[in-house]
Amino acid sequence: MNPHDSDRPGSSDSQTITSQIDCEPTNTSQRADSSPSPNLSLDTIFDTLSHSYRRLILSYLSQTENDLATIDDLVTVISKHESETETRMQCTQDDTVRVALQHNHLPKLDDAGVIEFDTRSETIRYWSHPKMEKYLSIIET
Repeated sequence: MNPHDSDRPGSSDSQTITSQIDCEPTNTSQRADSSPSPNLSLDTIFDTLSHSYRRLILSYLSQTENDLATIDDLVTVISKHESETETRMQCTQDDTVRVALQHNHLPKLDDAGVIEFDTRSETIRYWSHPKMEKYLSIIET
């Protein structure tokens, strides 16, 4: 840095503005545990909501009292929904639903930041996100 830069008019002003911008929080929404909720892009939201299992999971979790569920709870919800909407005689097997949840849908929701999936206890904690819930409610209607 040139020692005469501080003598130039406006140089300290631009440094002040830059430092003010850097200090401003980028996201003011908070999760229940005080960690910032993720900034979800529309691509992430639409990708997350693109499968019926993930929509059912988020819908179920958003209606639970404590935002918690187990894999067994989700398997029951999805199997019940599929048996009600199934037009063929073949019903979805609970094991097939469980595998799909554990290896595909729950990790995808966890990566998006809308749930926390604990593989050891097989529990899922929902992190509400207003933007996601807005589009989910539109899809549900």
